[in-house]
Amino acid sequence: MSDSGRVGRQLSLVTLDQAISSASNVLFLALAAHALSLGSFGLFNIVFGSYVLVQCVGRALVSDPLLIHPLEAESRPGVVVGASLVAGAGLGALVGASGVVLVLFHSGLGWAMIALGVLLPLLLVQDVGRFIAFAARNPIHAVWLDSIWLVLALVGAVVLIAMHEDSLALFVAVWAGTGGLAGLLVFVWAKQPARPSRTWIVENWHYSSRYLVGYVASQGSGLLVTIIGGLIVGARGLGALRAANLLSRPFGTFQIAAAATAVTHVARYGEERAAARASIKRTTYLVVLVAAIMSAILLALPDSIGRMAIGDAWHAAHPLLIPVCGAMFCVALQTPARAGLLGLKYVGLATRVDVFSAVSSLVGSIGGVLVAGVEGGMWAIVIFGGISAAVWWVVLLAKLRTHWAPAPKHAAVSA
Repeated sequence: MSDSGRVGRQLSLVTLDQAISSASNVLFLALAAHALSLGSFGLFNIVFGSYVLVQCVGRALVSDPLLIHPLEAESRPGVVVGASLVAGAGLGALVGASGVVLVLFHSGLGWAMIALGVLLPLLLVQDVGRFIAFAARNPIHAVWLDSIWLVLALVGAVVLIAMHEDSLALFVAVWAGTGGLAGLLVFVWAKQPARPSRTWIVENWHYSSRYLVGYVASQGSGLLVTIIGGLIVGARGLGALRAANLLSRPFGTFQIAAAATAVTHVARYGEERAAARASIKRTTYLVVLVAAIMSAILLALPDSIGRMAIGDAWHAAHPLLIPVCGAMFCVALQTPARAGLLGLKYVGLATRVDVFSAVSSLVGSIGGVLVAGVEGGMWAIVIFGGISAAVWWVVLLAKLRTHWAPAPKHAAVSA
């Protein structure tokens, strides 16, 4: 199989895995809404949001550095899995301790957080198993991991609903426990002993610490936009924004898959100028093409289909579709440049651009909301997203001009 054909197959499977993972979250949240009371469902979202947060930390510590060291996924998978156990144990202890405190105020939420904390090590193993599969060019394993979790979780949720069980802690235990069961497969596929060890984290702290800063910047700015923007435009305006962004989720699924595939490929062939440049160029064409297709679909979407997709929120979301499409193009343009910098291991530089993008988006979107409401905020995101895309490419092209430059003669002699 040609190199482009192999990359295309990997991208297809990674996209499929991302779609399964997203569908799993959406379907289980929908089942939770049916099984739990409105109050318990709200608390379940707190538990789920806590999991997403600690998952980001786990990825920064273990999984993301793996994408820029893909050969390690083939030679030392046991060490990586062992590091995820250590990270999961530490983060799980924090989550469990918060649950113990919460039991004093709200026993249902407290026990649910305790259940999450206990099962968190295996949940992080399941997640790191997906990244090992991506890095080792074997994404079908990731598809199996997420498919098994999806099936087990749905079966468990249906059983709870049939039994008219509405315990929040039990629901969390079923959701997290089935993910942990799927994670056990990672120990089989690693084909190496996976003993808890900090070795991988210590070796890659130079990179993982920067990934952590990037996650804090992006997640924190998004949270602040939601809180401050919601206070300004109210619940209806915030709902319209969320509904409009929900329609672009299929593009987000593909974009994440394209980014992971590009980072791994550039990292694997980073010393080959032609291969790295070809990967960045191919990723650019693909994400821009998919953004164009998604934009055409959204802008041509009939009202009947829109209402079927997001219900009454369609009428509020419809005026925001043009800036939403503009935001998709901005993300599409940023993706290959960011992937190129990370693949070439300029993680610190990429983190600085991440922070710049997050801060400018935060300031711009809040300013836009103050001036022209929700639509103004969306157009501000497009404008500052375009500026960020330009910065990403300027930085990448500057590095591409020097990355493969021959070392000075005096440096070669001294070496």
